Amino acid sequence: MAHDSGPTPEERAALAEAESSCDSFLPLPERAISFTSLAASLSRYPAIRDRRFNYGTAGFRANAELLPHVVHRCGLLASLLALDQQRRAATRRTAEETIRHKGEEAAGVYVGCMITASHNPVEDNGVKLVRPDGCLLSPVWELYAEDLVNAAFLAHDAPEEAFDRRAAANASNQKATADRCPNAAVPGEATGQEADKCDAGRVAPELKVLREIAQELFLQGERGSGARKDAAGKKEKPSVDNRRAASRSSPAPVFPCVIVGRDNRPSSRCLQEAFEAGASALGVRVISLGQVTTGQLQFIVRQQNERLEGGVDGEEEPQLERQPRERQQDENERGDEGSRFVRQYYAHFGKAFSAFMLQARELKQQALREREEPQTDGKARHGDEAREEVALPLSFPSSSLFLDAADGVGGPSIEPFVEMLRRDAGVSLFVRNAGQNDSQEACVSAGEDRGRQKTESDREDAKEVKEGLNVLCGAEHVQKLKALPRNFGGRTDVSEGTLCASFDGDADRLIFFTWEQKRASRLPSLPPSPDPCSGPQRLCSPEEAVREELQQAFSLTQDSSVTRRNLSRAGNDADLDQEEGERGHAHRAANSTASTGRGNEPHADRAVETREGQDGEDGTDGARGRRERSPGGFEAETNAGSPGACGLDSANGEAVKQMTSSALDVSEEEAIRMRLYDGDRIACLVALTLLCLLKQALGKPREHGQPVSSPSASPSSEPLLRICVVQTAYANGGSTTFLKKLQAAASSLTSSGVLFELTCVPTGVKHLHRRASEASLGVYFEANGHGTVVRDDAQLDLWAAAHGLSTVAEWRIIREFVNLFNAATGDAQTNLLAVVAALSWMDMSPQQWSDLYDDRPCLTLKVALPRSVLATLKPDPCDEKTLMEPANLQSWIDEAVENTGPFCRSFVRPSGTEDVCRIYVEAPDSLSAKTLGSVVSELVVQYAALLEEATKEQDGRKDRWEEE
Repeated sequence: MAHDSGPTPEERAALAEAESSCDSFLPLPERAISFTSLAASLSRYPAIRDRRFNYGTAGFRANAELLPHVVHRCGLLASLLALDQQRRAATRRTAEETIRHKGEEAAGVYVGCMITASHNPVEDNGVKLVRPDGCLLSPVWELYAEDLVNAAFLAHDAPEEAFDRRAAANASNQKATADRCPNAAVPGEATGQEADKCDAGRVAPELKVLREIAQELFLQGERGSGARKDAAGKKEKPSVDNRRAASRSSPAPVFPCVIVGRDNRPSSRCLQEAFEAGASALGVRVISLGQVTTGQLQFIVRQQNERLEGGVDGEEEPQLERQPRERQQDENERGDEGSRFVRQYYAHFGKAFSAFMLQARELKQQALREREEPQTDGKARHGDEAREEVALPLSFPSSSLFLDAADGVGGPSIEPFVEMLRRDAGVSLFVRNAGQNDSQEACVSAGEDRGRQKTESDREDAKEVKEGLNVLCGAEHVQKLKALPRNFGGRTDVSEGTLCASFDGDADRLIFFTWEQKRASRLPSLPPSPDPCSGPQRLCSPEEAVREELQQAFSLTQDSSVTRRNLSRAGNDADLDQEEGERGHAHRAANSTASTGRGNEPHADRAVETREGQDGEDGTDGARGRRERSPGGFEAETNAGSPGACGLDSANGEAVKQMTSSALDVSEEEAIRMRLYDGDRIACLVALTLLCLLKQALGKPREHGQPVSSPSASPSSEPLLRICVVQTAYANGGSTTFLKKLQAAASSLTSSGVLFELTCVPTGVKHLHRRASEASLGVYFEANGHGTVVRDDAQLDLWAAAHGLSTVAEWRIIREFVNLFNAATGDAQTNLLAVVAALSWMDMSPQQWSDLYDDRPCLTLKVALPRSVLATLKPDPCDEKTLMEPANLQSWIDEAVENTGPFCRSFVRPSGTEDVCRIYVEAPDSLSAKTLGSVVSELVVQYAALLEEATKEQDGRKDRWEEE
């Protein structure tokens, strides 16, 4: 947005105030930047004065055309962050270290910036800053960002009298400024110093905010309010704050540095240029990574700071696959340093995955050899019989994995892992929607061409579908709409019956799914199910519903018979018909999933919430089915999104509608069945794998002949291994029930100092990550697929040493497993590797993964309310599951939940981004969920009406009193 006029009176007043200060320089450590040069940089990206930008969980997000000045100001702020963190790191160095490092440059830090809008439409974009530990900004820096970006808006919108006071205080300087740069002057007509003054006048609000931030950070020092607020706002201890600087044999690079990466949106390159212009204006060096995922950027920032402080050893860079021709431009842009950082990312996780698979295979082979030994009674078993009773070598349940890359940066980014997956796990990875020219699948697995088998009719269908970043594809599309991404579901699609995955645009979310064509031959064998309009079916207790699956899952790697059954089922993964026919399961039919991704609008009356611009800001949503056990022995459930099931003429059709598996949707038009594996299921799989590995490690002989348990040891004297799974109130009740049963099963490990915790925190990634960081091993995944595992390496080593496990193979494999996760943030690529590793170790097929628990149907609704009403809603700050105020509304909700039936719950919370009240309901069946949702929505509306009436009555009494 260009400005053709000179500075406004308000801007001239701000400039006069800046000039009246002690000098016209920005005070920085060991340097000072003149306001004139800053004004020139700021003027290249004029601010938008009629809009306010909010820094949320995902940073700033908006239409890309509105963001150049926002990103430029973030560049300035990133430089201030880097300078501040460098100053703090330098002050922590001891005198001995100062002497040792004499002659070298002062210790410095890396901070980061990612330019992306994740799952938003391609016309949007965003920017978020990253601290030295690879995590998001602290609250005080979020406020700094908003103050700087909105400086022009706040100055333009400020009361006139405020500027009058400032003008009176600086009358002489303001008059001189006005004389030199009149309001009517055209910028192009000004020359020399007058032009500089015009520039400074227009950007005076930003200059003023920059000076205030710099003074708070660098002049007030640790005694300043900024230092106090920053310390209080930190979610976890940055690695650079808690490690002593190690000696370096080579000269240190120039510090501080800002590492910047971007996704593949058309607007991202220009926005990166704006960011670099802002960062360079304060003399801070910028390292470009080019096109990378969000997980890569945040991991690289964390890793480089840890390496700088001596916390990690240098990774041996792997011999990666030859980069495609279109990626060569990124390599050139990165330069030597940026390319080295990216290679180290692949080296770290490639090494961890290969080590895990190698050690797991060795343990499996060792178990194989032990079982092949003669029995104690001296009778040798028949060869075939012996082989039948032993575990097979480690392998992924399927030889293929199909990935929907959402036409984002994750498509090309995953390529270096492809050969490793094939070599170490026997998995051929096929990438679709990889951001290439057409809808044709990018088969990046060497030597195979499975994904290119498309008929002419399939190609014609694909031409009708609009393509592009996040268009009818991506994790958001799959998870929210329960719909297949485009280029999946064709009549000859070979991904049918095979585990598939979906990234979002910047590859920080991961969702898995399977799908199959509906076959009519299955239906005649199913008897009619009860009338869905007759109400909820009888539910078994949570213990009955989970006990068998949990016991089997917890002993998958222990019991050979279970392992044999799992492996035999995994071999038939592509044929869900035969498998489900043997188990007596029927599958759920939903109502809107097109094979090409078209026609995927959610049901109109579900009012399902979708977030715009805030990753994980408002939890998860969507209707998901709950499988119920009927007296007839079948597992019946209602259709989560199909109220039209009532009155069907076909008994078989009714059976399909009613007797279904969880998270399984059907399109009537295309007859596609889809099973979803969201973040809740990933969290359960990870927690189950960790406990199984721990159980095996504790069952092995310890170092120095230590016993398996030490009853005589004092529990208080031994270190604890705390495993904490963190959820929000939006986590599906089925997953919570499963984790509670897993927690009960893990109680047997308490004597060994293992504590399994399950906790709930307020909505938002920052709350999840902070709470997970407090445990030895913290697991969190939102239902949208964003999450990770964080670890305390020192605590893990201390516990293992205390229990003699440091050299036990099963303990080493646990360490390699947790190393597969990006500790800085959710990373779809590394999480995909971790899921492949977990399923391979557990010998678990996708069907068995789904059978761990059943989702309960849930709805996320919203009711538009004025902000005055929303301000009265005070959720419990611990978990947001109840309202602290008003108490009467919470009592109404509790009564509605109790009257609806067992296993129901609901909560409400005010939105932080919209003038709406968000309502979440969950029930054993979709009919009860819809009923409860309607009742709670009406209660919220009634409360708002009563509050408005009471307010009007109070205002009326006040007016009458004033008249009297």
